Amino acid sequence: MKTLLDKIENGVVNVVKGVGKCVNDLGQDTKKLAVYGIAGAVVLTAGAGTAKATIVNGFADLVGTSGQSQVVQNYIDYGSKTGDNLMIRDSNGLASTVSKDGTDVWRIGFAKDMGGYINFGGYVKNENYWSDNFSDTLGGYCEGRFYDHVFEDGDTADDVMIIHDRLGDGIGTIDNGEWTLGTDDTPYWTEDIEFNGVQGDLSQLGTFTYTNGWKILPQMTIDAIPEPATVALLSLGALALRKRK
Repeated sequence: MKTLLDKIENGVVNVVKGVGKCVNDLGQDTKKLAVYGIAGAVVLTAGAGTAKATIVNGFADLVGTSGQSQVVQNYIDYGSKTGDNLMIRDSNGLASTVSKDGTDVWRIGFAKDMGGYINFGGYVKNENYWSDNFSDTLGGYCEGRFYDHVFEDGDTADDVMIIHDRLGDGIGTIDNGEWTLGTDDTPYWTEDIEFNGVQGDLSQLGTFTYTNGWKILPQMTIDAIPEPATVALLSLGALALRKRK
């Protein structure tokens, strides 16, 4: 049986296999859980290949760093230290900048449909200089990169995943080909997000190009709180991912 490291070196990492039995047994709506199958290169830290489980520090670990890349970020006004931050709505419908208290981290991955599975080809996160040093106004400021080994010039994303990593300790582990979120990680998907005020409208995200210096994100507002049953399920580490139907 090939090890995770062997699969990574072959460039065909099946990060997750099928839908977990526990998902079916609980009768959960797999679309609500956004159950996926992912294949792609995982960047391992030194020595991680010998460990039983590999910690996924963030979407950058699922994206890989080969090929040409470009910066992607929120808009920021450097003079006023304000920006087009990642937002979240409360139960009253009011939107505010996501928090950045202590290790509270928000991570975003941009996915491409590869025909039967998806790859994450880009990421941003609010774990950066601006959100750390201006958390009162820029707590939800995100920045990162996207790569041409997944997104060719002019490509668009087919889905977006946002994970609230409350402890800032990464987004779970990969063990024997299965990606399990941490108990502090809450996932959101395209249908949970407003892009420029339009629910689930990925066209607002625009294209990924490599000639304009950087990509500016649209205003993104998380507009759904996972149901308690969903949160409980994920807390048990039962996030089995495959392509939504």
